Amino acid sequence: MQLNRQETRHQLARDVFHGRRGHLYQAYRPGQKQQLALGLVTNVLTLGNSGYMDHAVEHLPSEGTTIADEDRENLSALQHVQVNLRARFIFSRPDHLRHG
Repeated sequence: MQLNRQETRHQLARDVFHGRRGHLYQAYRPGQKQQLALGLVTNVLTLGNSGYMDHAVEHLPSEGTTIADEDRENLSALQHVQVNLRARFIFSRPDHLRHG
């Protein structure tokens, strides 16, 4: 079971970093942010999924849906089919932060 979770985590990382199929082909250099960004995005997706699933598990019984313990045990925050990983994001700092 643990091996499957680790494999799922690696699949998420590969999908997030799809341009190089989850691999970095250059040695670390000061300022290299790709590896950090990959870990950050993977962790953000996992955290977001955890919160969403927790909310859903708490909400479903109020609508009369019973959730079996076996089903709860098999939930995984590493699922990511609902996330658009092909989007382009641009992050920029406001001028007042950029200059000190």
